Amino acid sequence: MKKILFAIVCLMIFSCKEDESLGIFKPCDFESSETRNVKNIQGTLHYAKTINGFPLEEYTYYIAGPDVGLPVVVCNMPETIKLEEDEERAVVFSGRVVMIPPNVDAFFTQIELHDLRF
Repeated sequence: MKKILFAIVCLMIFSCKEDESLGIFKPCDFESSETRNVKNIQGTLHYAKTINGFPLEEYTYYIAGPDVGLPVVVCNMPETIKLEEDEERAVVFSGRVVMIPPNVDAFFTQIELHDLRF
């Protein structure tokens, strides 16, 4: 009986696929900001040193696209997801976006990802 139970447990462990959308996104500190949840939005994930020609100090992950609005800088990109410098990939994502007041001129805002699919 122990061998059967052990075999079932092993089968369950090895048959599970790792899902990058579950439990790997750390929360961001948006405590004093107004945010809005977005779900299943299509966009393009970039790893670049500029956003729409605006220079950044370092390479940064951000998502842009027609359904996104302002480009959103990812504040909690998991270490398991890596792009090469200046690489971009189509994604579907969900998360919490920092809202920018209408009277503020901004090049980008931030997102706390909850889900990211390539």
